Amino acid sequence: MNPYIWAAWAYLEARLGNAKVARKLYDAATVASPEHAAAWHGWGLLEKRQGNLIRARDLWLKVRRASRLGGAIDMTVCNRKTQLMVRASLCWVPRCSSAVRMPRRQE
Repeated sequence: MNPYIWAAWAYLEARLGNAKVARKLYDAATVASPEHAAAWHGWGLLEKRQGNLIRARDLWLKVRRASRLGGAIDMTVCNRKTQLMVRASLCWVPRCSSAVRMPRRQE
Protein backbone atom coordinates (compact mmCIF):
# COMPACT_ATOMS: atom_id res chain seq x y z
CA MET A 1 0.00 0.00 0.00
CA ASN A 2 1.02 3.60 -0.48
CA PRO A 3 3.09 4.98 2.46
CA TYR A 4 1.45 8.38 2.01
CA ILE A 5 -1.93 6.87 2.86
CA TRP A 6 -0.56 5.12 5.95
CA ALA A 7 1.15 8.33 7.13
CA ALA A 8 -1.95 10.47 6.52
CA TRP A 9 -4.15 7.99 8.37
CA ALA A 10 -1.65 7.87 11.24
CA TYR A 11 -1.63 11.67 11.42
CA LEU A 12 -5.42 11.74 11.68
CA GLU A 13 -5.44 9.09 14.40
CA ALA A 14 -2.81 11.03 16.32
CA ARG A 15 -4.92 14.18 16.07
CA LEU A 16 -7.86 12.24 17.52
CA GLY A 17 -5.69 11.13 20.44
CA ASN A 18 -5.30 7.49 19.38
CA ALA A 19 -1.54 7.27 19.89
CA LYS A 20 -1.42 3.46 19.95
CA VAL A 21 -3.20 3.16 16.59
CA ALA A 22 -1.14 6.01 15.13
CA ARG A 23 2.11 4.24 16.07
CA LYS A 24 1.02 1.09 14.22
CA LEU A 25 0.07 3.11 11.15
CA TYR A 26 3.33 5.06 11.14
CA ASP A 27 5.15 1.74 11.44
CA ALA A 28 3.24 0.45 8.41
CA ALA A 29 4.19 3.58 6.46
CA THR A 30 7.88 3.20 7.27
CA VAL A 31 7.81 -0.50 6.38
CA ALA A 32 6.14 0.31 3.05
CA SER A 33 8.82 2.92 2.31
CA PRO A 34 11.79 3.31 4.68
CA GLU A 35 12.78 6.50 2.81
CA HIS A 36 9.45 8.21 3.50
CA ALA A 37 10.66 11.16 5.60
CA ALA A 38 7.18 12.51 6.32
CA ALA A 39 6.22 9.27 8.08
CA TRP A 40 9.36 9.29 10.24
CA HIS A 41 8.85 12.97 10.97
CA GLY A 42 5.21 12.52 11.95
CA TRP A 43 6.01 9.53 14.13
CA GLY A 44 8.73 11.51 15.86
CA LEU A 45 6.32 14.38 16.50
CA LEU A 46 3.78 11.94 17.94
CA GLU A 47 6.38 10.55 20.33
CA LYS A 48 7.48 14.07 21.26
CA ARG A 49 3.89 15.06 22.07
CA GLN A 50 3.52 11.92 24.18
CA GLY A 51 6.62 12.88 26.17
CA ASN A 52 8.89 10.21 24.68
CA LEU A 53 11.72 12.56 23.70
CA ILE A 54 14.40 9.90 23.35
CA ARG A 55 12.15 7.78 21.14
CA ALA A 56 11.35 10.86 19.03
CA ARG A 57 15.06 11.59 18.65
CA ASP A 58 15.75 8.01 17.61
CA LEU A 59 13.04 8.11 14.95
CA TRP A 60 14.35 11.36 13.51
CA LEU A 61 17.88 9.97 13.49
CA LYS A 62 16.73 6.98 11.45
CA VAL A 63 15.84 9.38 8.67
CA ARG A 64 19.25 11.02 8.92
CA ARG A 65 21.08 7.70 8.85
CA ALA A 66 19.11 6.46 5.86
CA SER A 67 19.90 9.64 3.95
CA ARG A 68 23.62 9.19 4.66
CA LEU A 69 23.46 5.65 3.30
CA GLY A 70 22.29 6.87 -0.07
CA GLY A 71 18.55 6.98 0.44
CA ALA A 72 16.85 9.77 -1.46
CA ILE A 73 15.14 11.40 1.49
CA ASP A 74 13.60 14.82 1.10
CA MET A 75 14.12 16.56 4.43
CA THR A 76 12.19 19.59 3.20
CA VAL A 77 8.98 17.94 4.40
CA CYS A 78 10.24 18.38 7.94
CA ASN A 79 9.86 21.87 9.29
CA ARG A 80 12.92 23.91 10.18
CA LYS A 81 12.40 23.59 13.93
CA THR A 82 12.40 19.79 13.72
CA GLN A 83 15.53 19.80 11.56
CA LEU A 84 17.31 21.87 14.20
CA MET A 85 16.07 19.56 16.96
CA VAL A 86 17.45 16.53 15.11
CA ARG A 87 20.82 18.18 14.63
CA ALA A 88 20.96 19.16 18.29
CA SER A 89 19.95 15.66 19.36
CA LEU A 90 23.04 14.20 17.71
CA CYS A 91 24.98 15.56 20.69
CA TRP A 92 22.35 15.26 23.43
CA VAL A 93 21.93 11.90 25.11
CA PRO A 94 20.43 12.10 28.58
CA ARG A 95 21.42 9.32 30.93
CA CYS A 96 18.79 9.91 33.60
CA SER A 97 16.17 12.40 34.69
CA SER A 98 18.78 14.31 36.69
CA ALA A 99 20.39 15.31 33.39
CA VAL A 100 17.61 17.83 32.80
CA ARG A 101 17.22 19.15 36.34
CA MET A 102 18.44 22.63 37.00
CA PRO A 103 20.19 23.33 40.33
CA ARG A 104 18.23 25.40 42.80
CA ARG A 105 19.37 28.87 43.54
CA GLN A 106 20.61 29.61 47.04
CA GLU A 107 18.49 32.31 48.66
